[in-house]
Amino acid sequence: MKVRINKYLAACGLGSRRRVENYINQRKVSINGKLARLYDYVYPEADTVMVGGKIVKPKSFEYYILNKPKGIVSTTKDEFDRKTVLDFVRSRSKQSLKIAGRLDINTTGLVLLTNDSRLVEKIIGPKSSVPKTYKVLVAGDLSQNQINRLQTGVDLGGYITKKAKINNIKRFSGKTEFEITLYEGKNHQIKRMCERVKLSFLDLQRISIGKLMLGCLAIGQVKKLKAEFIAKAFDL
Repeated sequence: MKVRINKYLAACGLGSRRRVENYINQRKVSINGKLARLYDYVYPEADTVMVGGKIVKPKSFEYYILNKPKGIVSTTKDEFDRKTVLDFVRSRSKQSLKIAGRLDINTTGLVLLTNDSRLVEKIIGPKSSVPKTYKVLVAGDLSQNQINRLQTGVDLGGYITKKAKINNIKRFSGKTEFEITLYEGKNHQIKRMCERVKLSFLDLQRISIGKLMLGCLAIGQVKKLKAEFIAKAFDL
């Protein structure tokens, strides 16, 4: 099956489809010895694609989601020898995996692990606007004024947060649970936002990244996802 040249180069790990277009415009890409054009297509099984005089082929990407438990650190290696999110997949993968969106040690929920650098950049890069949804638990009630402030922007001390969405508010036993969707990722952002609007923060769980949902994955459980599924979930 033929694929567009920019999509093919992105699958080779050379960056996003937009980024690899620069290689084509700079006349660094050839297909079967001829300079590639932006609208060219490639037959991966038959054509020879070169960038800067070197043959490039699609990498074998792996994608895993983990429902991170509390007490687990989101890092590739911990100086205090604590258990990390990568420890959950070491027996299943020999790839050098990256974390596409870290979580605090006491935050549970969806973590995506992959060796696909273009996806990591899309999710956590400085220009990323991929939505991430969290389930938040606070003490007491959640007023309409607090909802409005969380949604329109909160001053975290020199920085105003981007607009957010609040959904599925549930009140029970002197506590309130709600979902908040962010389009950015600052350090301890949700906890700091709650503190600024005088909410007593209790617990946090990430339930989605883009169209990728945590679903019914149990705490501590890992699931491997197909590349085709990831491509649809993140419009790759």
